[in-house]
Amino acid sequence: MVTGWSGWTAVCLLMGLQQSGGQGVKCFTRFNSASGGCENLLGDVELDDCCMNINYAYTGPDGACLSCGLPTWSKWSPWGRCSVPCKEGVAFRKRRCDGQGICPSDKLGTLQMQPCKVTDCCPEESVWAEWGAWETCSSMCDRQGTRLRHRSCSAKKGACSTKCEGSSVERGPCSVEVPCPVDGQWSNWDGWQPCSSLCVQEGTSLPTRTRLRSCTAPSPSTHTTPLGTPCSGPGTETEDCHGLPYCPVHGAWGAWAPWQACSVTCGVGVQKQGRVCDSPAPKHRGNPCPGSNSQSRMCKTHIYCPVNGQWDSWSEWTKCENKNPKEDRTCHPKIYGYHTRERDCQYTAHNGSACQGDTFETRACFNIDDCDFESNISEWGEWGPCTLPCQVNHRGQPIKTERKRERTCDLDMSKYPESIGKNKQEPGFWGVPYVNCTKDFSQKEPCQNVPACPLDEKNL
Repeated sequence: MVTGWSGWTAVCLLMGLQQSGGQGVKCFTRFNSASGGCENLLGDVELDDCCMNINYAYTGPDGACLSCGLPTWSKWSPWGRCSVPCKEGVAFRKRRCDGQGICPSDKLGTLQMQPCKVTDCCPEESVWAEWGAWETCSSMCDRQGTRLRHRSCSAKKGACSTKCEGSSVERGPCSVEVPCPVDGQWSNWDGWQPCSSLCVQEGTSLPTRTRLRSCTAPSPSTHTTPLGTPCSGPGTETEDCHGLPYCPVHGAWGAWAPWQACSVTCGVGVQKQGRVCDSPAPKHRGNPCPGSNSQSRMCKTHIYCPVNGQWDSWSEWTKCENKNPKEDRTCHPKIYGYHTRERDCQYTAHNGSACQGDTFETRACFNIDDCDFESNISEWGEWGPCTLPCQVNHRGQPIKTERKRERTCDLDMSKYPESIGKNKQEPGFWGVPYVNCTKDFSQKEPCQNVPACPLDEKNL
């Protein structure tokens, strides 16, 4: 059922943005709910124009990305690193409230903590022995060579022992005091000298160019035994100049085409225009036209985008009523009735589509109010997250950081049918039965190595 109040909720949300005045923001066409970031920048625009589309987002004065949509909790972040490098500690995770307004309360908050364990024990480091003596040098003359020396690792025994960090071999420079012969080496080629002509004349030979090098990198030694070997090969190189161009014709832009239509029919979009490099077109290796062949600008439609309806939560089931109230159906597994529940379609605005589905729902049911039942005790559930640190009670005293797990006292429903009625539908149950449960249904234990207060980013 779509109510007038629900429709006004979205309208008031958007009107609240309009009342923010002419606040200038950077407007984006997409809000990334996973990272909390803005994507696809449109440009600078007023806040109320940007948020005419609730799928858009914007950045405020502090640079943070804000969604134009309805308030929604983000997914929990991955659990952070453990508070200790070994044995048991705690880890944290966070979430955000994205959108305009306050997210629905689910008592989970924006921060959670749980125990973590990196290893069962803390490691013991192994120790290197002293370095051994240097080995013989690899060079037989005063040209630099290398020599080696070794060391061994005295490893600790145990499951958490670590290996020695570093290498068991060390290399060092060395030389022998005997002069080495130096062979001549060519220097790098000098740069090519200019071609004899900048353009190719048809019917003539190609222009040439020359480059030089010298035997000085290094020069061959003349005071060693044996003498250094001179450089082999020529010190001059000449080649033809290939690929010389005709005289170039540089390109110039034609006139801009008219602006295209706006990319959207509501909110803020983009429109483009283009031009062609044909006045004239570049020829014979002439330079292309400088700049871009297209440009864009923002366009405002001044029309709100549709806001589609969203279902509110179902109401509680009404009391289970028998079709024939004269029959005594109290605690009877063969006599059933019917009850209903309903929900509202909220937030529809600006010709948005209504919610899909039924507003009312009816199902068959059994009234088990004050009935006696046998009980089945469930297995213990998983341990929940730790309560957050740095909390105090109403007297200002610190609250212990701990976690708990629970089990339930379930009713024995074996005497009731799994389906009833002509359509063989699964029945519901209404009322508070009486069941005798005397065991403990909650356990608690403390969380270990909780960071000290106050918390800061390095704790998380």
